[in-house]
Amino acid sequence: MAIKGLRAWVHRLAQIDMPALGTVISELNVLTGKADTDASQLAEVILKDANLTSQVLRIANSARLNPLGTPLTTVSRAIVLVGFQGIRDICLSIAIIDSLLGIEPKEHLLAVMAKGFHGGSQARWMMPEGQHEVREQVFVAGLLRRLGEMAFWAYGGDAAEELAAAIDANPDADQAELELAILGTTLKTISRGLSELWNLGSVLEESLKANQKPSTKAQAVILGGDISDVAMHGWDTEETDKVIKRVASFTGNSPDEARALMFKATEEAAAVAIKYGATRLCHLIEVPRIPNPDLPVMVGNPQLQLSILRELTNAVNEKLDVNTVFQMAAEGMHRGIGLERVAVIFVIKDTAAAKHVLGDDTEIWREQFRFPVTAQDSNLFTYALEQAKALHLDKPTHYGNAFRQLIGNMPLLIAPVSLGSRIVAFFYADRGNRGGNITNDINESFQHFASQTQMTLLMLAQSLK
Repeated sequence: MAIKGLRAWVHRLAQIDMPALGTVISELNVLTGKADTDASQLAEVILKDANLTSQVLRIANSARLNPLGTPLTTVSRAIVLVGFQGIRDICLSIAIIDSLLGIEPKEHLLAVMAKGFHGGSQARWMMPEGQHEVREQVFVAGLLRRLGEMAFWAYGGDAAEELAAAIDANPDADQAELELAILGTTLKTISRGLSELWNLGSVLEESLKANQKPSTKAQAVILGGDISDVAMHGWDTEETDKVIKRVASFTGNSPDEARALMFKATEEAAAVAIKYGATRLCHLIEVPRIPNPDLPVMVGNPQLQLSILRELTNAVNEKLDVNTVFQMAAEGMHRGIGLERVAVIFVIKDTAAAKHVLGDDTEIWREQFRFPVTAQDSNLFTYALEQAKALHLDKPTHYGNAFRQLIGNMPLLIAPVSLGSRIVAFFYADRGNRGGNITNDINESFQHFASQTQMTLLMLAQSLK
């Protein structure tokens, strides 16, 4: 029998799918709600769980909660620094995130959770500096504002499959109307129901209600959620500009100042997600690409491209070695096409590692550009191995956090080089942070170099037989 209506869904999610989580939340609420509870009692509860202990300390030691950088090695000291309410909120968030990510998370769940971290981080900076407790309160409210959505995509079963299919089939439809038709309620209403049942805080509850005059903290949470929604479609849209103007009006900043602070908060959101152990969703937080106007955009040289392509063709007659062939091709991509950063990635023993690199700040790539590519790994190169073709990725979703930390978040080109049926290397290229676009002509030239390199290597291999 299909589940319909708010009460039915709140009961199903809270009592049947997540009863253990409800118990943990209840215990924390009771303990932190008592006036005579001291730090040692709360510490004892946290220390019963080794994973919770390590996560609380990791978050408490973060720059946003411990700006002086004094190492916190005990839970008791963390409680004193952050405060009862702050530690309660951290524990609640950890418990909820761990509960939802404990299962095999679906892409819808990860996307909604990414919006939660992003929205919370945006709400946080809109509160006055120095009010650390208030900032953390709105961060947690922003993070949990989509709790009903998270729980539904994690445990919704057949109804989740049905709603996902309906959303995919009707991308322009009002999602709330689809939810109402299939569930008999909306996911936002379920979020409010779970928040009230579990007593997750007045700011969260207020942000989920249609109040005409929400408090300042609730307004920040709502705005943070709106930012995370529009950012999923890019930072250079009309909808994003409208939200930026609202944020500027709310905070008293100019639109340019608000945009810069929003960009900074977006970058911080991915780092916060890592602290909470949610690395699997970092690639879904749309970090803006900020060009550096002080660096000139490289310009391609078509004549040089042709010259290097001819040299690649003559490589067999000249009996050039494999490394020289790859270096020539990389130079053609860099100087000839005008791609600011280029790397030749060799695939050896289940590892993709940079061998030859050219361009801005690529020196460290030779040491740090190493990524596993076994069946158990998920990153740009495992994806590229599966696709086995040249890729132009404007909004890559298969980076993996380690790759994002090293490379950044920007459009890129990647092309495989095969010998027989085996991919032995990749060409990787992007335009760094100079602001240049990867046009169709650039993509085609890049693919031409990769294809010519593969042809040259095959001819070299045959000449050695």
